[in-house]
Amino acid sequence: MRRLRLSSTTLAAALILASVSAPGHAAIVDVTWTGTISGGTDGLALFGLAGADLTGASYTAYYQFDTSLGYFAINPGVKTDTYGGTAFGLATPSLATTMTINGHAFSFIGSYRSEIRAGVGTPYGDNNEYHYSEYVLNDGVVATDYEMTNIANQTGYGTTLPWDNTAPFDGAVPAGYGGTSDFTAHTYTFATSQYLLTSLVLVPTHLTIATAAATEAPEPASLAIIGFSLVGLRLARARSFRRR
Repeated sequence: MRRLRLSSTTLAAALILASVSAPGHAAIVDVTWTGTISGGTDGLALFGLAGADLTGASYTAYYQFDTSLGYFAINPGVKTDTYGGTAFGLATPSLATTMTINGHAFSFIGSYRSEIRAGVGTPYGDNNEYHYSEYVLNDGVVATDYEMTNIANQTGYGTTLPWDNTAPFDGAVPAGYGGTSDFTAHTYTFATSQYLLTSLVLVPTHLTIATAAATEAPEPASLAIIGFSLVGLRLARARSFRRR
């Protein structure tokens, strides 16, 4: 009977493929909230005239997150949470944040703080879909802060909202279950002491979550496997050369 013999080269290649293709909990998540503004003015003229009262206007809030970035926590069947940013000394999961009102779009990246969380009645009250993004910059001339929060409380759905923060979803937000949602942007100019503020109270009425696979960097253990595999490949080639 002939035995099947695998060369060191074949084994090394197999180890490399196995380590690189190992799946992880990571996704690019596109989140879109729509709703109305229950109160607030646009002091920064981001969405039209400076100082305009935007009460009653419709809004679209868009977030894009990469859940392979920042800190990730999971309690299966109960809660998932991904957050980060310079406030935590971590990479931010925020890739994009855009608020659109009256045909005017204002965008930023939540480099200071961002979070994408889903939970179904945890002991800490995280029973909601929660999306947050904040940008902060102080260059000594102007201090700037932009932030956007949208929340849908689980209570209004029973258990129909996903507990996984990467799970797709498309549905209405029941009246009264929009949580404390808002958009705030303010600047302070040091030389003139000028303070400008756009502050809007949001009432979400619809939530859409779409996901796509994200490319994760290999974990340290995977990198170690790759390293050992390459060493094995090198040794196999050396033996082959000596036999010639």
